[in-house]
Amino acid sequence: MCSLHTNMWILFSIIFISIPYLVTSSTISSSSSSHLNSPLASSSSSSNKINCDNSIDAAVWASDKGADSVYIFSDKYYYLWNLSTRQLSTPMLANESWPGLPPKLDDGCSFYDPSSERLVFIFLKDSKFYLYRDRELHASDSTKSLFTLHFPDDISCFTCDLLSGSDEVGIKIFSKKSNSVYACKTRFRKNKLDQEDCGVKRIPEEKSLQKAVSTSGNCQAFATRYDMSTGILDFVYFGSESVAIAKHTEVKIESLNLVTDCKAFGFLPNLFTANQDSMIAWTVIFVLIILFSCICCVWCVRRKSRKPYEVDSEGNFDEKAATAPAIAVTEDKNAT
Repeated sequence: MCSLHTNMWILFSIIFISIPYLVTSSTISSSSSSHLNSPLASSSSSSNKINCDNSIDAAVWASDKGADSVYIFSDKYYYLWNLSTRQLSTPMLANESWPGLPPKLDDGCSFYDPSSERLVFIFLKDSKFYLYRDRELHASDSTKSLFTLHFPDDISCFTCDLLSGSDEVGIKIFSKKSNSVYACKTRFRKNKLDQEDCGVKRIPEEKSLQKAVSTSGNCQAFATRYDMSTGILDFVYFGSESVAIAKHTEVKIESLNLVTDCKAFGFLPNLFTANQDSMIAWTVIFVLIILFSCICCVWCVRRKSRKPYEVDSEGNFDEKAATAPAIAVTEDKNAT
């Protein structure tokens, strides 16, 4: 009976560890096949998700697509996310819409430039920036040449918004190391952000953004839209734990599962993923289960042997040899 239990544990362990490998393999296969197909499909579907292997690199408010749309960049693709319907478009190649744009961006932003009457996109990648007017590349140089004053060199999130009807642009930069916010009022002139009023704060000034940071975790991507008529900042904050969506001062905290396929099963949200970390986690679980099975096996063997033990004067367990049961011998008094 004991050996049967041990065999069942081992069989259960094999089945248990096989499930995530099968799930992640199918995820990778389906994702790879979908990427091999044309990524420029025009239809939208609520079932579209960003493959967990490709993180959310950048987010930019899609002002050219309406007030409720955000561009999400992941690896070499970008998606259009409708905030009203929560629908994510099929993937599209970013460098076909923005020629010369590299994959795996750090972040980006967009704002309307009154002087040129065109939409300006600014993307950051490593130590370079890429500035587009509409979809035409106008400048690409070191990030230091974009700013006139000092700025954090460990940028995790970057956003910019037109603050007035002229050339006043507000920027926010999240630092990776300190997770602090670097905020500036700038003047956008000759493809540069001329910094005027800057400050570094541990906590953002806006209460809605404070809630997003405290609830959703470290910033991964950040898209904003500033309403000059009301002075309200709408934003989408992709954190390490969740996504925060702020519209008209109302903040909603949503699961990252809205746009990614990283959480396929609710009871094991961080293990059923198609990346190396999840495989390490499942390997550790498998080793622990096998170790537990071995302990059960040893216990069964010991239990089956039924050898008595006694404790010596020093508190150690020593095996005690089995003794034959005493047999009472009665003396025959009547023996002659």
